[in-house]
Amino acid sequence: MRNPLRLLTVIVLGLGLYGCRQATDETEAASAPAEAPMAMEMAAPGADGAMMKQAAARGAEADVAVASGLDALAQSSAQRQIIRSGVVTIEAADARKAAQTLTETVTKLGGFIGNSSEDVNELGGRTVTIEARVPAARYDELMRSLDKLGTVLSRNVNAQDVTEEYVDVEAKLRNLKRTEARLLDHLSRSGKLSDTLLVERELTRVREQVEQYEGRMRYLKHNVAFSSASVTIRDRARKEPLVPPESYSTGQVASSAVRALVDFGRSIWTMVVWFAVWSPVWLPGLLFLLYLSRRTRRRKPHQPGSAP
Repeated sequence: MRNPLRLLTVIVLGLGLYGCRQATDETEAASAPAEAPMAMEMAAPGADGAMMKQAAARGAEADVAVASGLDALAQSSAQRQIIRSGVVTIEAADARKAAQTLTETVTKLGGFIGNSSEDVNELGGRTVTIEARVPAARYDELMRSLDKLGTVLSRNVNAQDVTEEYVDVEAKLRNLKRTEARLLDHLSRSGKLSDTLLVERELTRVREQVEQYEGRMRYLKHNVAFSSASVTIRDRARKEPLVPPESYSTGQVASSAVRALVDFGRSIWTMVVWFAVWSPVWLPGLLFLLYLSRRTRRRKPHQPGSAP
């Protein structure tokens, strides 16, 4: 009896131990998913920090991009293409000397003189017109130096913004040169005569446009680099008496009388020449009138008592 009891006791204890082990495994399995979110929650602050760092880095990059964009905008504003020209009228004591001083000033500023002209009126007043061109950076110095030549009567300065045209011509020229390069490459690989002729015709047209735009670009660059000023310098009016002093000269009167007599004789002789030249026109008419007058007199009847 004791052995079966012992055996039964061992079996019961074994089943109890096995049940406790299964319960422990299930408890660990149930607690594992709960610990995973906690681990993720513990790791989350690190991930948020990384994301915050990335966002900060992106914000810094955006700030740098905005700053570079503003710098580019400021640089483009500073590089605007402006053509400046002016027209100035000056009254000086000696126009020729003032013009010489202006020429020396323009040379010192690194410019040159274009067109120039000089006129003298009936009263002896001199007017000098000079077309001066100086570097754009020293144009204001030229304008200030004009005040030293005399009295500035008028000053008109014009600034023409050609940035849009400059950029447009530059882009067209760049595209045309790329087209020219592609045409040259196609021409080197072309084998048919018809294709070669077509490519050469198109290449000629493109080169003509390239030359036109290059000429326009040179014109814009030169006028932007050198500003112009048309300066007119005239003598200051001199004070003169309104009425000249009266004087009498016998010789002057006699000379005037002789001159009038010669003019009168010349007029008479001119009329004689005109009548002589036009005689074929008026002479036949005059002879015909004389003939009619004589014939009328012959046919007139004699009255009684008149002398035979």
